[in-house]
Amino acid sequence: MQMEVMVKEHGINSFKFFMAYKGSLMDDLLLEGLQKCKSLGALAMVHAENGDAVAEGQQRMIDLGITGPEGHALSRPPVLEGEATSRAIRLAKFVNTPLYVVHVMSTDAMEEIAKAKREGQRVIGEPVVSGLVLDDSWLWDPDFATASKYVMSPSIREAGHNKALQAALSSGISQED
Repeated sequence: MQMEVMVKEHGINSFKFFMAYKGSLMDDLLLEGLQKCKSLGALAMVHAENGDAVAEGQQRMIDLGITGPEGHALSRPPVLEGEATSRAIRLAKFVNTPLYVVHVMSTDAMEEIAKAKREGQRVIGEPVVSGLVLDDSWLWDPDFATASKYVMSPSIREAGHNKALQAALSSGISQED
């Protein structure tokens, strides 16, 4: 009901769903949200990371004593972004509604978006500038203050992802905001 009020009374035309944060902002209601977006003519946006697996990865890092900025990236590898992107895309296809994937930081996610687009699905992937120009080497800086400036979700990826994301952007596979 609240989504309907936001669209009809306030002109809001997009809603962002989070799959990344276990226990608070996850995909429990993603299917319902996609269906509601379709019925309202609103655009569904998704931050795609597998929250359950990220939580497990975080616990693994803690168990290993890796608690610095590098642990953030190690706890949420590209495969978890790709898996969640694939899942969100497939749910959007099931509902037959467009999908806007925000914060695309990995080739894993970008490849899922490219595949869906080749198959005719209405999917937009939005890279983050930091993911286009940086790699994860900054997360390993011995100075915590420096390394912590590069913590974000999804994480800045290892070298190579940035070049692939640049290529996807210039070829039209992904789009800037």
